[in-house]
Amino acid sequence: MLEIKDATISITLSGVEKKFDLNKIFDIDENDLTKEFTSQASVYAYFATAAAEADYEASIGTADQEASYADADKYYRDTLSHKGEKYTEGVIRSMVLLDADYDNAVQDELLAKYNARVLKAIVNAMEMRAQMLMSVGSHIRHELDMTGMNIRERQYNKTVDDVKDTIRSRKSREEV
Repeated sequence: MLEIKDATISITLSGVEKKFDLNKIFDIDENDLTKEFTSQASVYAYFATAAAEADYEASIGTADQEASYADADKYYRDTLSHKGEKYTEGVIRSMVLLDADYDNAVQDELLAKYNARVLKAIVNAMEMRAQMLMSVGSHIRHELDMTGMNIRERQYNKTVDDVKDTIRSRKSREEV
């Protein structure tokens, strides 16, 4: 597999930054498929749970952003009314959009939605990985079923033959 360098992503969940190396997560060790099959479910469950948590945080971010908009809207309407100034909806909207607290809420919501999308993509990739594991396992099973077609079996037989030849040559040297 072509290795993608620096395939590390950072996700912030519940205020904690977590880094994941995608090369390690999605790597498949064909020599230890048992480990791969047994770990697949737990890794999938971890990311599915993290994606659900990120969705929840994105929903909270949307609610916080809307509440921040409403608070800023009320604040600017009250401020302008107390000063006796007339205002339009466009003026109030502009003031709200420039409000620092509202801007922070928007940035938090965007980050939460980004985290949710990335984790959903990882969950989808984990589903593809599961399919690939089944395919690799099936391929190896078919390879084992085919007489003389297993590369590992041929290597093993060659090694056994080499050892037998070495033993025979040593015995013949000892007999001489």
